Amino acid sequence: MTLTRDARDSIMERVQRDPAFVSALLQEVEVLALNGELELATKLLEPLTAFRATIQAGTNSGPGLDAELVFARLERKYGL
Repeated sequence: MTLTRDARDSIMERVQRDPAFVSALLQEVEVLALNGELELATKLLEPLTAFRATIQAGTNSGPGLDAELVFARLERKYGL
């Protein structure tokens, strides 16, 4: 029997343990927005905003990115 799990659970776990994954997701949102894919960028950003506290904890222990500043920059720049 194959076990399945909710993709959001998998993403949340990865966000909690892998700051580089968070950085990659945020970079993808920015690239999508720069390429005019605002609807897709917004859809990708929506679940990330729900994980904001977890992202903050992950980035604090990782490459030194402040999630609040990254989100603010994306929201200001692209109106997401």
